[in-house]
Amino acid sequence: MLASALALVGSALFSLQAGGSPLPVYHPQHLQPVAWPPNSPTPGFHSNDVTYATLVLSGEKFGVLRGAWAWGTGIVEERFTLMMYRPGWDLDSLYSKPDSGPRRLWNGLSFRGEWADEATGDPRKGHFTVSGCLFVADDSLIALGIYPDSSSAAKDYVSQHMPDKAGFYRWDTPTTQFVKVAKSGSDFEGPCLRQAQAEGRGLDAS
Repeated sequence: MLASALALVGSALFSLQAGGSPLPVYHPQHLQPVAWPPNSPTPGFHSNDVTYATLVLSGEKFGVLRGAWAWGTGIVEERFTLMMYRPGWDLDSLYSKPDSGPRRLWNGLSFRGEWADEATGDPRKGHFTVSGCLFVADDSLIALGIYPDSSSAAKDYVSQHMPDKAGFYRWDTPTTQFVKVAKSGSDFEGPCLRQAQAEGRGLDAS
């Protein structure tokens, strides 16, 4: 019964977006964090900063990566990447056969840290943090949160590079893509930032 109700919610939200109406604010009843492996790497300036896990949406399994997307002197950016699930594939498989791996479907920020001022000794360089979180919401939606620290630099980064990325996404089987169907409310910030902190990606990480 609950699964059917959630499916109807997802369909209604998708219809709202397809019709061009403003996206509604969604308040999930349950948020399930990704079960990352123990001792997963923290944000780092290297290609080994990658972790692989799986998640399930409405009974369908997907693979999810979290790892370094770009880095430089005193700067690192991580992203979540969702991909089609392939039985038997793990992080070693993705490293050894990157060109034949499962199709990548969607990505969203998991962490952005800039402490170039300390790394270079130049106080004019940036110093800020943006935290991201990823949940399965009500067993059927992906929930992505993106929250900057209180600095103007962090807020400007989010507004310039990913102003509309955070929110709730539904897997649309016919088009094989994730479609944004709702925005998050103010009640999502607390759980998101607590989860980011627990995963070593809190706003004080830089």
